[in-house]
Amino acid sequence: MVVCLVAALSYAAPLLQSALMRNLQTVWPLWPGCAILVAVLMFVRTRIWPALILLSLVGFVLFDLQVGVPVASIAWFIPADAIQVVTAAIGLRYWFGGVPRLNQTRVTQSGT
Repeated sequence: MVVCLVAALSYAAPLLQSALMRNLQTVWPLWPGCAILVAVLMFVRTRIWPALILLSLVGFVLFDLQVGVPVASIAWFIPADAIQVVTAAIGLRYWFGGVPRLNQTRVTQSGT
């Protein structure tokens, strides 16, 4: 169920973004699909990460093809997105010491 939800969000998030930002030519730094995917990866088991990442990237490709992004550009964007998402998710997991617990508002660091 989570995998299907992430796939749908990965396709719908850029649609919403493009609807809100019609006057901008390229808004790649503001790609919401990657942020959503990283957030989901924070709270699921790492063994389903490959499926989530793969389906998200499929959603990104479908959106890019729909809006007319050249296939050569997509071939560069998808690996870059994958590296960005995995790096962010691993970094956040390391920072939080595993799956983050959202039961307090204070951020505590060990060793300080």
